[in-house]
Amino acid sequence: MKEKLSKLQRGGVLLQLAALVLVVAVAFAVVAPVALYLSGGIGLASAAVAASLCLAGALVALVAARLFHGSSGGLAGVLLGMAARMVIPLGGGFACHVQGGPLAEAGLLYYLLVFYPITLALETWLSLPETGSARRCCGTSMENGKESVTADGV
Repeated sequence: MKEKLSKLQRGGVLLQLAALVLVVAVAFAVVAPVALYLSGGIGLASAAVAASLCLAGALVALVAARLFHGSSGGLAGVLLGMAARMVIPLGGGFACHVQGGPLAEAGLLYYLLVFYPITLALETWLSLPETGSARRCCGTSMENGKESVTADGV
């Protein structure tokens, strides 16, 4: 299992985007019956909008992290990803809540509270470098269980 997760983390951006969509679809499948029971069709629509907002933010953040990968654009990728991850779902949810209407009354903000941490955790994990690569990029490496400074290390 650990090997498959590591493979997903090292995989291409399309594989990672597909994993995000799949996880959100599974989470929606779990939430949908509850939303339908609590608020009927509009509750289901509210949950779908919340899932879509969170998914859109996570997809944009993941693509930004991949576009600006590396030491020269790393900070820009993190900041752009963080902005997308926050502004799209939270801004959309806030706008819907302030405007009011059936989606807000059906609990859009509550559904955002369900989907946001799921997409945040998965997108963050997928954006991280693979295990051990952080040590290599910072000038250290692990050999025979001991940490050593490489030639490019300070």
